[in-house]
Amino acid sequence: MIAVTEYKGETVAVLGLGRSGLATAKALDAGGAQVIAWDDDPARCDDGVAEGFVIADPETSLWRGAKAMMPSPGIMPTHSALEAARACNMDIVGDIALFCRAVRTTPFVRLVAITGTNGKSTTTALVNHILQKAGVLVEMGGNIGVPALQLSPPKPEKVYVLEVSSFQLETAGDLAVNIAVLLNISPDHLERHHTLDSYAGLKARIFAGQSEGDVSIIGVDDLHGRKLMNELKDRTPVKLVPLSISHDCEGGLYVRNGVLFDAMKASAQAVADLKTTRVLSGPHNWQNAAAAYGIARSLGVEKTSIVGAFSDFSGLPHRMEMVAERDGVRFVNDSKATNAAATAQALATYDRIFWIAGGVTKQYDAGVEALPLENLVRAYLIGEAAADFAHQLGDKVDHGCYDSLADAIRVAAHDAWMEARSGRGVVVVLLSPACASYDQFSNFEVRGEVFRAVVQDVMERMPS
Repeated sequence: MIAVTEYKGETVAVLGLGRSGLATAKALDAGGAQVIAWDDDPARCDDGVAEGFVIADPETSLWRGAKAMMPSPGIMPTHSALEAARACNMDIVGDIALFCRAVRTTPFVRLVAITGTNGKSTTTALVNHILQKAGVLVEMGGNIGVPALQLSPPKPEKVYVLEVSSFQLETAGDLAVNIAVLLNISPDHLERHHTLDSYAGLKARIFAGQSEGDVSIIGVDDLHGRKLMNELKDRTPVKLVPLSISHDCEGGLYVRNGVLFDAMKASAQAVADLKTTRVLSGPHNWQNAAAAYGIARSLGVEKTSIVGAFSDFSGLPHRMEMVAERDGVRFVNDSKATNAAATAQALATYDRIFWIAGGVTKQYDAGVEALPLENLVRAYLIGEAAADFAHQLGDKVDHGCYDSLADAIRVAAHDAWMEARSGRGVVVVLLSPACASYDQFSNFEVRGEVFRAVVQDVMERMPS
């Protein structure tokens, strides 16, 4: 844990007692602050009591005496306690800002922060893997795995690699990190952020506190990334590195036909054929790999070491995760694809796909009609979105609607094995829902675990 001492002797309020909220409360307490806390869920209030914190409703006078409020990332900006804090000009500080302020006091600590609509978890994990293989003292956390303030204390030369969400950037202030990365922008979380421009503006905050000597890596394949790159050229002293998987980038990184080119310092050099990697398949993973390469090179890791680490990266669960392969049929778990942009990337990765999709659609998302459908053999539709997806697919793609994910998997597996007998190469049963999971599952992780379990059962029942 990292003790936060800047509020020593002061009363501070922690709103939300999930994983990051409890970690924040503990870090503030360890640094000598007087912590009062609250969560709208009574069970989480009980967790706070068990940890020894004073639990008080934000309507009480205890909160009005607080020096600052620390909301958890999941707290909506419209929460009455946050609105009251803003009305009385109370400091509102999130865990990522507290973390960065605390660790930057240690000499030669380096901070890497990664955001984007899609790919940030994979990129963060890949950077962590590359640095570990290179012998760098590194820890990973933030929006992935361990909350930032639960990471171990800083040491000179240590590198922290953080995944940062738009929710966390709302309260990050002028985040000051050595290497900041924005992978991409597409519509997401607009029920909270309202407009795509507002969402993109939050993502851009990852660069706000950088100074001379720092590095900004920006994906420029979407309009907002290109706009931000042009804006920063005129007002920042940091090193700007454009990143593309669609065109060559002078002074940056790009991928052409699956080959990664480094043009950051001189003429472009081909450094890795990403098509040969086991896990980093498809254009979206090529972008992740290129960003990870740029981060690692900016930290002084040798090219050969980075490329070697690409080959044995195991990937992350529920993100284009190959869970089984047999008799020419591959089963891929991409449950994390909760929006159309993520699913579009998955559908462009494989030929001859038996696609499982559906759940709760996001109202601002592009429809199924906007997805690349040319590689689909058949679609297996589930959840609330099934009927709407079926209507959109019409006669363009053969499809059926199913009561459960398990039913869809079993039918898709049978159809895929029949197709594989043609001997034309591997076919793929792909769970890439383009939807949230909340109609049938508590989260995308549970949905992906069900996919794994049913696939394993199907494999065991097949004759050898």
